[in-house]
Amino acid sequence: MSDSFNLRVATLADTDALHRLIALSVRGLMPQEYTPAQLEAALGNWLGLDTQLIKDQTYFIVETSDRELVG
Repeated sequence: MSDSFNLRVATLADTDALHRLIALSVRGLMPQEYTPAQLEAALGNWLGLDTQLIKDQTYFIVETSDRELVG
C-alpha cells in the first residue's frame, strides 16, 4: 500500500467500493459486540451507505495514490 493519500469527494462510481469497505469495517470492528446475524442485518439497514450524501457531494473518501479506497 502507498504512503500517499488523497481526500476527495465521492462519486456514484465509488458506490460498490464503499459498500465493500463498510462491510469489511463493520465485520472487522464490531464482532465482539454483536452476533453475525445482527451485523448482517445492520449492514442492510443501519450501517449502510447513504447515497444521498454522495449525490449532495458531501461524502468524502480517502484513497491511496494507487486509487485503493481506504476510508
